[in-house]
Amino acid sequence: MTNSEMQIPYFGYELIRGHVLKNVLGKEAQQLLYWMGKQLAREYPLHTLDAVYDFFQKAGWGNLTLEKQKSDELIFRLDGPFVEARLQHSDETEYRLETGFLARQFELQNKCVTEAFEEIKRKKSCVLITVKWDDQDITE
Repeated sequence: MTNSEMQIPYFGYELIRGHVLKNVLGKEAQQLLYWMGKQLAREYPLHTLDAVYDFFQKAGWGNLTLEKQKSDELIFRLDGPFVEARLQHSDETEYRLETGFLARQFELQNKCVTEAFEEIKRKKSCVLITVKWDDQDITE
């Protein structure tokens, strides 16, 4: 069996994501997860939107789709079975890792300072992630 054929049980995923990481990171968990997402993006630079979509699928983060595009921002929808389960089973669910990852991917692609934030939509079983950049604030 190859790595891409293996499945992660939801319970194991949530043990690590929802409990172990929060206990290890403590009160600063949200800020650190955002930073870790940015660091992951540095280690896995992706050059196309399709590659970002594929990465989210392979990482088990969910289905990522572009909902809206403006000149200086993108709004993505993150959904799928893991997202739905996490939203149903915990009131403290966060998506800072995914948000930081997207922020840094687009910072690398657009070569300007980029930040992102998430908005949880429990009734719709999804998360909206807004990626916003300042094309006047160049990174290189």
